[in-house]
Amino acid sequence: SGDLPATPKLKRMRIHVLVLLVVACSASFAATDVALEETARRTSLPQDRVAKSLENCHLSQSDMNTCAGYRLVREELELNRFYRELLSRREERDPRKLRKAQEAWLRWRDANCEYEASDLQGGSLQPLITLNCKARVTKDRTEWVRGMLSCTSVRGACRPQGDSK
Repeated sequence: SGDLPATPKLKRMRIHVLVLLVVACSASFAATDVALEETARRTSLPQDRVAKSLENCHLSQSDMNTCAGYRLVREELELNRFYRELLSRREERDPRKLRKAQEAWLRWRDANCEYEASDLQGGSLQPLITLNCKARVTKDRTEWVRGMLSCTSVRGACRPQGDSK
C-alpha cells in the first residue's frame, strides 16, 4: 500500500526524520502563534487540531506531517522577515533583481525537495521528507539573507561577511 522495503537508505532517512522531529517537538508552541494559524490554513485543519498535533509530534504520521509543516512555516516566516529587511536596505540596488533571485530560489527549493523525497513516491514518509527538506533549505537561505544584511562590498559585489567564495 505504499510501504517500501527497509533498505539501508530508508532506515537512515527514518532515523534522520525521528531526530528532526525530536528537535522540532522540543520547541514550545504558542496557541496564538502566527505559524500555527498559517499551518492550520495550509493543512485545512482547525487550529486546535494543529496545536494538539504540535504537542504530540511522534504519535502518528499525520502529527509528524503537521509538525514538519509547522516547522517549515516558522522557517519561512523568519526568512521573510530578513528578506523584507534586506529589500528595504538595498534601495541603491535594483530590488527587482533580489525579488527575481528569491523567486528562482523558491522554485529551486521546491523542485529540489520534491526530488529528494521522490524515492518515497506514494509512501507515507514522502510528505514528511519533503517538508523537512524545505524547512532545512529555507533555514540555510535565511542565514544567507541575514549575512547579506551585514555584507561588505568587494569590487562592487556584495558578499555576506565570512563568505570567501
